[in-house]
Amino acid sequence: MAVPRSNAFSQSSLQDYLDCAYRFQLGYVQMVRCPVPEAEPIADWEERARRGSAFHWMAQQVIAGVPVEALEPKNDAELSAWWGRFKRDAMRGLPPRRSAEVSLSVPINGVRLTAKLDLLAVEPGKRVVIVDYKTHKKQTPKVLKNRLQTRVYRYVVAKAGAAFTDGVPVIPDQIEMRYWFAADAKPSVTLDYSQAEFEADELYLTDLIAQVQAQTDFPKTDDVSRCIFCTYRSVCDRGQKAGIVDAQDDEGVILPSIIDITEFEF
Repeated sequence: MAVPRSNAFSQSSLQDYLDCAYRFQLGYVQMVRCPVPEAEPIADWEERARRGSAFHWMAQQVIAGVPVEALEPKNDAELSAWWGRFKRDAMRGLPPRRSAEVSLSVPINGVRLTAKLDLLAVEPGKRVVIVDYKTHKKQTPKVLKNRLQTRVYRYVVAKAGAAFTDGVPVIPDQIEMRYWFAADAKPSVTLDYSQAEFEADELYLTDLIAQVQAQTDFPKTDDVSRCIFCTYRSVCDRGQKAGIVDAQDDEGVILPSIIDITEFEF
């Protein structure tokens, strides 16, 4: 079954393709709903997802203008600790014009490449900062720089960010991507961008999307460690039991993500 050329791609779908082409086929071509939980114990996994969603919602409210003091968490010590760090650090040094939950898309190889940003902060003609909030274990700059999310987000903002800068073109050298890890005492990891990286990303993403579009056979990954947190592992006969919530490694193992697969969006 080939991928329809009319669909859009996101960093999540492209990362799934790189991790396991068969996972991509199940989730984005055949639209098979996830049959098993990502991690265990299920109650802990659900609590982590709930806490992460609550944090993102609170951050979004602050960016929209709600006073930060009006959003104090109750009866959740971990979320309270995250929120304390957010109040002290999350907005430090950001340009003053800020937009939450920004959706951007650009044409590439005959389709759309989409990105949904937690926060975009701009000073037209000077700085453009992409912020992504993370509520899992902190990852190293080297790992983050090579993630599809970093490559896609910076590339899309370079191509389409002028919509938020009064039409002033966004130069790659003006772009920063800031990952903010709520659970870490030193939460910020900032990655700069350059024209050379932009050109490399354009070639890489164009070739990757062309590869996905041309694919008719979607093989399972040979790296079975990637199956531990995959919600399709029972479909592939690669295990019924999920990985342990707190056992993720920040050096190369894909962390569990809460992904709502939107129909017809790759």
